[in-house]
Amino acid sequence: MPFDVVLAAGLPKDGYFMVVRQDNKWNFVHELIQEPISEVWYDAVRQFYEGFAAVQQGDKWNYIDETGEVLSDKWFDEARDFSNGMAVVRRKKVYSYVNNEGDVFGKYNAATSFRHGFASIVIHKRHYIINKEFEKIHGPFEYASNILVAGTAIVRDKEGQRVIRL
Repeated sequence: MPFDVVLAAGLPKDGYFMVVRQDNKWNFVHELIQEPISEVWYDAVRQFYEGFAAVQQGDKWNYIDETGEVLSDKWFDEARDFSNGMAVVRRKKVYSYVNNEGDVFGKYNAATSFRHGFASIVIHKRHYIINKEFEKIHGPFEYASNILVAGTAIVRDKEGQRVIRL
């Protein structure tokens, strides 16, 4: 089946490709199957991360798994890539997390992706570091960065700016 554009859609070992057809709709094809994984063609798609790819219909986003099944019955204004079993999503001005079962957790003013089991969130202009159980384990801060590679975060509060180990 010919496609107008073929792009890699994950790690080479995954074997998935993003494909677009002539009417600018997107889908995924696995290199062994050579057919779209979903009957639905999307306005935009992103690469697979942890078994899920963000897909856009109109101005809303969701996720599909490697069989083409939609993850959640909820559609979002923003959908970031999966990391540590969770993805940041936004509906209107509220950020939350969705897991690989489609369950949505939390209501925040801002949120970062989980790294090393931790993420930073903002609630009423106060920054916190949370764990995968959504418990605030550090904070409040005036500022908290994304979680860094070494399991640390840059924070700022009345003690000044510093690096904390999580």
